[in-house]
Amino acid sequence: MGRSFGSVRMGVKEITGRWERVARTLPGADREAALRVVAMAKRHASEGGP
Repeated sequence: MGRSFGSVRMGVKEITGRWERVARTLPGADREAALRVVAMAKRHASEGGP
């Protein structure tokens, strides 16, 4: 039998991908702040990666 749900990392990748697309539509400082949040979420989910 296959998995009935995806992994946490797959979910984080999907969510941060959506956040990143939205962030790129924002103006100036809002864009920078949103992209920092995306980067922090990716780092946090990578279990101690850079």
